[in-house]
Amino acid sequence: MSDKTMNKTMSETMMNETDFIELIGAYGGKPENWPEDRRTAMQAFCRDNPQADALLSRELMLDGWLDSRLVSMNDALTTRLEADMSASLQNHMTSSPIIAFSAPRPARRHIATAMGALAACFVGGFIAAPIAVDLLTGGADLTASLDIISDVFLPTEPL
Repeated sequence: MSDKTMNKTMSETMMNETDFIELIGAYGGKPENWPEDRRTAMQAFCRDNPQADALLSRELMLDGWLDSRLVSMNDALTTRLEADMSASLQNHMTSSPIIAFSAPRPARRHIATAMGALAACFVGGFIAAPIAVDLLTGGADLTASLDIISDVFLPTEPL
């Protein structure tokens, strides 16, 4: 027997209470609604476990209660729903499926903020670059670099 056949046989025959509860919770208490690949294992679990019969009875009662709450549909309601759905689909098919949206324009204050941040980065980099080069290369004194920057960019005479 191949591994695939053996695994399938084991999955059909082996069922634990947790799996059984999950499956009847999802598919109800009627065996015809259970998944075909698990139905045999579920039926075997019902035969082998007395607790399964109680769980199944409770689920069948819940199924009956839910079924009693269903609204019966008459032919007029069915016809109306089908017509509404058909009209809705026709309207959807004839309307343009692609809606073009224009990209939002940034506000002036966002542009001004971005420009200010870029200017600050430029000035900071321009001042910090000589200091960083001196630190990395082990060059001249840091205060000398700052003195050169101040001589070039700051006025030496009063305004």
